[in-house]
Amino acid sequence: SLPLRILNSFITPTSPNNGYEPLYGTSSPLQAAKDNDLDISQYSLQSLKQVMEKCSKLGVNLIVVSSPKYKPTDNNDILQALCNEAKIAYINLYDNEEFNSHPEYFKDAGHLNDIGAKVFSANLSEELKAIIK
Repeated sequence: SLPLRILNSFITPTSPNNGYEPLYGTSSPLQAAKDNDLDISQYSLQSLKQVMEKCSKLGVNLIVVSSPKYKPTDNNDILQALCNEAKIAYINLYDNEEFNSHPEYFKDAGHLNDIGAKVFSANLSEELKAIIK
């Protein structure tokens, strides 16, 4: 379907939001995100390692970011360890208390709504500024 989406992008007028598609509202009641570290595929981990190695070889300053989920049941230790091992900056907003204490920032447990996306973007901007200095 990717080639069709690419072709469609030339035919369909551009979004006034420059590609940003906001989600509105909140699921009620909002349930905690149910994740499990064991569900991470070895293929995904290997692919990420390859990207990290390639960026390192090319001198690309890679920064890995985990976006928030609402009260996830895991803590993203695998990704943190992988970034530490590769000496790659990691911005972890995955299980961030600012987001966990505001269910109104989420469309559902795994997706920020428009309000949450704006808060996330502001937080990410500040984190990036600190790293890029």
